[in-house]
Amino acid sequence: RYIHEKAPKDPVTGLSKVHFVYCSAAGANINSFFLYPKSKGETEKALAEVGFERVSIFQPAFLKVVEPRESGVRMGEWIADKMVPVMEFISEKSTTISVAAVAQSMRLAGTSEKPNGEVEGVVPKRVEVNPVSKSTVAFYSNADIHDIVKNYAASSKL
Repeated sequence: RYIHEKAPKDPVTGLSKVHFVYCSAAGANINSFFLYPKSKGETEKALAEVGFERVSIFQPAFLKVVEPRESGVRMGEWIADKMVPVMEFISEKSTTISVAAVAQSMRLAGTSEKPNGEVEGVVPKRVEVNPVSKSTVAFYSNADIHDIVKNYAASSKL
């Protein structure tokens, strides 16, 4: 809200001239019984209603890290880590993603000028205008993130 308050406003719409990029999670749901997806869903809703011109919400699935946590591995992460090879065999585009790929796709989206949320030829899974704020909100799935990074890598080699 502080960013919205301090940012210059569009004189016609009153929206902050800000493109806010947020890393949420696959399965984010404001109505979930579980705390993690519920809090991610609540944050998505709140960001969409603040009044930014654009909000890009990335919903990655299981994040693969390069380096282990300094504080050690949590039990759920340990179990999921053992399942990653199986999940990737079934469908990497819908089950896993590297932290680096998420960061790269978020950077590319943040610098994209396309009003429909298109990044590197990839249109997000959903684009909507928030009824409260009138902000344009784009939701990028795990598969979208994979495709953005793949297309960027291909175009960089040209």
